[in-house]
Amino acid sequence: MGVPKEAITMLGTRTDVVGRWSGATDAETKMEKLQWMDKVLRALEIEY
Repeated sequence: MGVPKEAITMLGTRTDVVGRWSGATDAETKMEKLQWMDKVLRALEIEY
């Protein structure tokens, strides 16, 4: 999208637990999404 990765700041991002701020959600589905997010962030070499 044209944003340099140095301009992206990930605050409070975790991919190993479903946090309390996730609201009412299916924990299993949320963990799958978090694992995909982890793969994408690693592929983009974005530190979090």
